[in-house]
Amino acid sequence: MRKRVLLLLCVTLLAGCDSTGTDMYDRSGTRTGRVTVASADSATVYNRDGTQVGSVSTDTVYDRNGIRKGRVASDATVYDRNGTRVGSLSSGTVCLNRNGLNEGHLSAKVDREAAGGACLLLILQ
Repeated sequence: MRKRVLLLLCVTLLAGCDSTGTDMYDRSGTRTGRVTVASADSATVYNRDGTQVGSVSTDTVYDRNGIRKGRVASDATVYDRNGTRVGSLSSGTVCLNRNGLNEGHLSAKVDREAAGGACLLLILQ
């Protein structure tokens, strides 16, 4: 009995260490991919097929080859690699283009940088 309780406790603790994530959808409701958050400063973005398309480190967004694609500002504004404003986040889950039109959404809240990175890589490119 004691071994079972210890095993259950270990499995529960290990599950709590797993990365969290959420799905991304375009404005028509089609799933475009997923973003997973490994830590407060690191996230990975995948397309609908599960292929990694990029990552987010602190506030900088990179494509799968490590080339800088843009950044997410502290006010949730999303900029491309040239510093041009391409969109923003609303309510932490809605991806807006530079004109303020809804381009997609996340199924749940994740940190601002991860959400902004997913918007840039999956919706606003």
